[in-house]
Amino acid sequence: MLKFGISISKYRAIPGKFTLIYHLFPQFTTKTFDSAMQNIIKFLYKTSEVSAPKTSVREFETENTKEERK
Repeated sequence: MLKFGISISKYRAIPGKFTLIYHLFPQFTTKTFDSAMQNIIKFLYKTSEVSAPKTSVREFETENTKEERK
């Protein structure tokens, strides 16, 4: 299983990040860094044994939004 434990926010601060992404994942290199990272993460979820977390919007609701819905 491929483990992917890099923090995106820390990774953005690395100089030469486009070059690094190109060498790590040349097939995912795009014009923008964010879309390249999204493609890499999607690929890693597909190739790992763990499926992507399926989180519904309701799991993130606060008590206030639940009361508003009533």
